[in-house]
Amino acid sequence: IMTRYGGLTEGTAIAVLTQASDTLGELMGMGYTVTLDGFGTFKATVGLKRFKEMDTIDGDDTKDIDDAISIERLENNNFKLGVHIADVTHYIRPGSLLDQEASERGTSVYLVDRTIPMLPERLSNQLCSLRPHEDKCCFSVLFKMDAAANVKEYQIVHTLINSDRRFTYEEAQTVIETGEGEMKEEILMLNELAKKLRENRFVNGAIAFERTEVRFEIDDKGKPLSVYFKESKEANKLIEEFMLLANRTVAEHIGKVKLK
Repeated sequence: IMTRYGGLTEGTAIAVLTQASDTLGELMGMGYTVTLDGFGTFKATVGLKRFKEMDTIDGDDTKDIDDAISIERLENNNFKLGVHIADVTHYIRPGSLLDQEASERGTSVYLVDRTIPMLPERLSNQLCSLRPHEDKCCFSVLFKMDAAANVKEYQIVHTLINSDRRFTYEEAQTVIETGEGEMKEEILMLNELAKKLRENRFVNGAIAFERTEVRFEIDDKGKPLSVYFKESKEANKLIEEFMLLANRTVAEHIGKVKLK
């Protein structure tokens, strides 16, 4: 949470990461070259957006942190909500070997004791992962919402974000249940908006697909020790609601018929 960019203004470039190559060997040689000249392969139209109250909420064992949320209370009891998705296209060129391999895999595969990533871990767990206190390239959907979670306007933009706090679901859930903890005001605001979004979805005919996730505790040798059920609580549903909102908004935006 709490992104800070000092006096930087929109359009100011602060860093460039070396562009993706066509081979995995060259990809592993990617560095973190810092420059004030621009974004390299990034479009010239990219601008830095300044956000407040930025965080990520994921499982405690998550390494590929691919989404973040930000929130700011505006005048007239409105809110500025940001849903930020890691932009892997900054590093992968269309038709490259990385692009072809990722297309073949289709998605990352999550097994009991390991993850088989769609992209090399150098990308998924490091360069693209929205880890705290690191500048990261994102595609973001920025919403202006009222207190009833009605979207008044939105923008879909390239952004460079910097998250100040990573929460696990359990940490965020504790704040929701007790009303106490780090960044409690922001998490409680997000949860209230998420509950209203969920209520609105059901009023409009959405179906609730409740599920129970089975998890395994294993030792360092991969031997199963126990099995337990993981319940989806408000912190999980909070993230789900904002991801659904962003996905639906982008789908509606690109699906609009352009009048000639």
